[in-house]
Amino acid sequence: MRAVWRPSWVIPFRKSPGLVQDTLAVTPVVGTVMVLLVASIGVGSILVWGVPNMEDEQSNAEFAGILNQFYSFDSIAENVMHGGSAGKASKGTLSIPGGTVQRTDGNWFVISYYPKNIHGGDVYDFSPSGFHTIAEPKDELVITNDGVDVTDPKIILETVWSTFHVVRNIATPASWDSGTSYTVSVLDPAEFNSYPTRLRVQDETTGDDLVVMWFYPMGALEYQTETSSGVLNIALENAAVLTTRPGGTGLRDKPLLTQEFTSAAHPDELTFMAMFFMLFVDNVTTPGISAGGAGNYPLLFSLKSNNLRTNGTEVYRVQVDMVGARTSAWMDYYTRYYGFVEDETAVDPVVRAERQAGANLGVYDFVMMESLMELTLQMEDMEISTRPPPPPPGGPGPGVPGPPSSCSGIKCVNSGWPTNLR
Repeated sequence: MRAVWRPSWVIPFRKSPGLVQDTLAVTPVVGTVMVLLVASIGVGSILVWGVPNMEDEQSNAEFAGILNQFYSFDSIAENVMHGGSAGKASKGTLSIPGGTVQRTDGNWFVISYYPKNIHGGDVYDFSPSGFHTIAEPKDELVITNDGVDVTDPKIILETVWSTFHVVRNIATPASWDSGTSYTVSVLDPAEFNSYPTRLRVQDETTGDDLVVMWFYPMGALEYQTETSSGVLNIALENAAVLTTRPGGTGLRDKPLLTQEFTSAAHPDELTFMAMFFMLFVDNVTTPGISAGGAGNYPLLFSLKSNNLRTNGTEVYRVQVDMVGARTSAWMDYYTRYYGFVEDETAVDPVVRAERQAGANLGVYDFVMMESLMELTLQMEDMEISTRPPPPPPGGPGPGVPGPPSSCSGIKCVNSGWPTNLR
């Protein structure tokens, strides 16, 4: 029988008695450790991923329900506004499982429109700043001349609320050079932060308006709650519903009106634009809203006044300066849907959008309307009153246009207030 050759490194296999006779795979101690390890991994996965995910799903469901309530508040405010008469009021109830609800300040819109150019091609351009910090504790705003020199300027500052109209002529230099700024002291910081203020820059020789600026402290009804993924916020601001999530801010329900008509001959150029703004203002006796925790919160929407600020004025530019937590969503709205262009020269935190007239037509008709709405929190021990608010001191002043007998481009009722704002 021949011998079988095999390399020296091959080790003959010998069956181990232990492999046949041992019946325990591991010791009891090791088995217990392994069971605990598997259980810990499972519990850890639930705590790290499962519970937050379930909480987020619950938070998203609650958020969606509260968002629908804000849609209904938007409709309530619109119905009150369409009522047309001061003192008209309507109630709504906000039901929340937690978080906070409040009426917040600090969001500003400044609408500037430049009337038809009457000075042989001169281009006027003014930028407001400092308005968002008035009463903190300063009481001044700054207007910068970014356009041509103004040889005989005049600045008029007006506090305007319904029939309440206070006019103040601001001392100005003999000339206002391009690139220079002028500081304007406001009439009253509290009023400036509560009601519309109009500033006009005029040519004192001719009395022509070079620019008209309306300062609007918007105010907003906000709900906010914190989740494991971040802060969720819903706001009713300027007759629109906006949401803020960790990914950003978006406009969920458009405001009442930004309307435009273009020329058939030049379809890229405006012939008409209308803009509407809704402001939430303070109640004198119950200023603001601030509440938190699970519960039902009755809200009262009460109309202070509807105002037509300009009707069919021929302008060659409209400019919107904004400050606030949701300016990115508003900028996207104006630039995406209405042809505004962002002005990159605006100084932070102001963001600016503007719409120029076309080169062929040169001007377009501009209409601007506003509604002042009082928003208060009605607790169980508070009597809800829908009586018209008492008139403020003072009286009507010149230069504040009332409702027109007819509206160019907008359907009007007999009272002169538009009915088709959507």
